[in-house]
Amino acid sequence: MKNKKIVGISCLAAVGVIALCVCLNGTKYDSIGEYNEFGLAKAEKSGKFGYIDEDKKEIIPVTFDSIEDFTDSGMAVVTNEKNEGVYRFDGTCILPLRYQEIELGKVNAEGIIPVSLNGEENFMDLDGSVLFETAEDGPMSLLKVQSDGRYGFADQDGTVILPCDYTELEVLNDNGDNALLILDGNCNFMDAAGNMLYDEVAGGDEDGWFLVKLNGICGYVTASNEEVIPVKYASLAKEGKNSDGYIRLAADGKLLLTDERGTLLYQETCDFGPNGLAAVQNQDGLWGYIDKEGETAAACIYDEIESFNEYGLSRVRSGDLYGYIDEAGVQVIQCLYDETGSFNEYGLSRVRSGDLYGYIDKTGVQVIPCIYDEIEFNEYGIAKAREDQEISFLSSAGQKLFDKVGTFSGKGVACAEKENVFFFIDDNGRRINEKDYDEIRELQDTEGSGIGGFLICKGVRYGLADADGQEIISPEYDEEGAKEIAEEEYSLWIDFKTDPGNTMTQAFNAPVPELDLPEIILHDSNDGGSRWV
Repeated sequence: MKNKKIVGISCLAAVGVIALCVCLNGTKYDSIGEYNEFGLAKAEKSGKFGYIDEDKKEIIPVTFDSIEDFTDSGMAVVTNEKNEGVYRFDGTCILPLRYQEIELGKVNAEGIIPVSLNGEENFMDLDGSVLFETAEDGPMSLLKVQSDGRYGFADQDGTVILPCDYTELEVLNDNGDNALLILDGNCNFMDAAGNMLYDEVAGGDEDGWFLVKLNGICGYVTASNEEVIPVKYASLAKEGKNSDGYIRLAADGKLLLTDERGTLLYQETCDFGPNGLAAVQNQDGLWGYIDKEGETAAACIYDEIESFNEYGLSRVRSGDLYGYIDEAGVQVIQCLYDETGSFNEYGLSRVRSGDLYGYIDKTGVQVIPCIYDEIEFNEYGIAKAREDQEISFLSSAGQKLFDKVGTFSGKGVACAEKENVFFFIDDNGRRINEKDYDEIRELQDTEGSGIGGFLICKGVRYGLADADGQEIISPEYDEEGAKEIAEEEYSLWIDFKTDPGNTMTQAFNAPVPELDLPEIILHDSNDGGSRWV
């Protein structure tokens, strides 16, 4: 009986153990939360937490001191003994429990999750791979990130903006739109999209300027990428400062002068001439000259300026009047003339004052005064001038070559007088021959179309010359004898009558019908005489 009793008690105990186990299985966790979108519920047992599925299977072990809700990326931060880690909803440990603090952000379209690890910003992918060794605040709201000991930039979502290719990355300036960087010893400007703005950037100088090059074109910018010298020059370099503190720039072979803000002193700079001077135009549109050091050679006070000539003079215009300055900027010839020309081989320049012309030398002296309606030097160094209807010929020294010059014939010949000696000249002011006369009278053809011949006189003897100034009848006759020779030998006739009241009425040439000779009449003078006009 005793044994039976023991057996009965043992059976009863076994049944009790089985019943107890069934009871414990039904109440395995102290609490179970609601199931989330991943089909998991947070479970707690004896102060430990994890996640179970709907079959009560532990997906994330219920062994952690705390566990957070899942983020949109399906990850949850777990804590054990003050260390934190990350598990994925499928139970995979993404980050081991070795961090003091973990904060997870929202996953972006590229599957990158912002994560704060022990207070330091970083990113990881959906597999739990931490993308960067460090991530800290950078320029333009970007993050400076490090990977494998190299640096780059990422945006706030972890998208790489500048790949981690640089062992040295330093931010020199950030203006919000772009930043000045040093990348492995090289300067450049980068925008927020990671684009380098220039092909080359030279380090800042004492004025804080950076020389930049883009597509072979150069300019200068400040550390804030503010353009001080436009990016438009094929070659550009600083060459120092002048005595006024203006910065000298060699730009495409020309000299530019600016202040420290890049403001151009001159809006136009011409090429340097052989004398080392360049014409410049200031911001008011006035012109002057500078030397290669940028020093002022001639103040910018002229409306127009020309290159220096072989005499070291530059023609300038002030208002509507012209003059000349020398290479020292001295006004050698005041701006007095309405028109000036180039200096000729005689060192003279034709000038106009009002409607009258003359010539000045390189000191401004009027070698030929401005009294002529027309004047011009010919190839023989003789100036032919007209004053009213009177023709004059002058030397390059301004001296009149003849006391008086008559009217030119159709053959380009006129009679001239010098100290009461008469002779013939061509329309260049050169003598036709060496023959001198005591008197020459101009004879006009009967058609009134010009001088057709000349009455020549030597002493009291007369003869005739044609429109070319060549003698037809040598001066060997008295007036009547000359007339007879003309009639007998040349079928010409002439009346030497010179009464003041008979102007151009007496025929010089009345040929017989079969002769085709010009008809010429005596050309009376304005003062009542009949020598020549």
